[in-house]
Amino acid sequence: MADETKIGKEELRVWIEDTLKRKDFSFNCLKDGDIYLQLFEYIWPKVMKKYKGRIIMYPSSDNERKENWKVINIVLKKVQLEEDFIKYNDIVKNNFKPCYESLIILYFLYSLVRYHECDFILAHPIDQKLTDFMSSEKPLTCLVKAGSVNLPKNVFENFGNMSQWEDLHILTEK
Repeated sequence: MADETKIGKEELRVWIEDTLKRKDFSFNCLKDGDIYLQLFEYIWPKVMKKYKGRIIMYPSSDNERKENWKVINIVLKKVQLEEDFIKYNDIVKNNFKPCYESLIILYFLYSLVRYHECDFILAHPIDQKLTDFMSSEKPLTCLVKAGSVNLPKNVFENFGNMSQWEDLHILTEK
């Protein structure tokens, strides 16, 4: 527990700048939508292949921003992540808590994909709904269904009804 990282605004800024090779990131940049879409490419690369050409980097107009947000909502539905976790109306107003929460959920999912674990301390409180999601099987399920994480077949042997898992990306022994 002692080596857990405390994740606040500064740590998220550094993560985004390092991961996306962007300079001068601030929460205000989130309203453009391109940062979310770039992070989605790391978290759900197979899903994002279809939308690669639709990402408008550094949008300069409201119409371009709206196009990015259309793609964000399509992808969130496709991966079965609640759209409520990335609250457009609050993010465009640069409200701290929704900006922070949206990046925390993506940091969490990114860590699961990249490191197959995620162990950190929140620097700020988040909504219970988000805490419940992160504590459940839903994050792993959304990553497996999107092809971001593969699981061995024996992981699902204890489940009585395998039909609910048919569309999961399960590795079979060869």
